[in-house]
Amino acid sequence: MKHLLIAGLLCSILISWKFDPVELEKKEILEGKVEILLPKHFGIMPEEMLLLKYPSENRPTLVYSDENGTVNIAFNLTASRASQQQLESYKKVFISTF
Repeated sequence: MKHLLIAGLLCSILISWKFDPVELEKKEILEGKVEILLPKHFGIMPEEMLLLKYPSENRPTLVYSDENGTVNIAFNLTASRASQQQLESYKKVFISTF
C-alpha cells in the first residue's frame, strides 16, 4: 500500500511561506513504496554533493535537493515496518516538530 507522505508537503509549505509559491509534483520513491509531493524544481542530489553534505557512511539513501543543495529532503528505506496507527503517531510528532 502506498502512502502519501506529508513531509514533502510540509517542507514545501515552509519553503513557500518564506519565498515565492512552490509548484509541487507527485513522485514515487523508495522502490514504489511511497508517493510524496516534492517541489517540481527539486532533483536527486548528485553523488559528489551527497558525499560532501553527508560525509558519514550512514548517509540517507535518497536525497532530493534544490540546485544549490541548500534545501534537502532526505529518505531512508529500512526493513522496519509500521502500522497505520504508528504512522499517525509519527505524523503528529513530525507536525509538532515543525
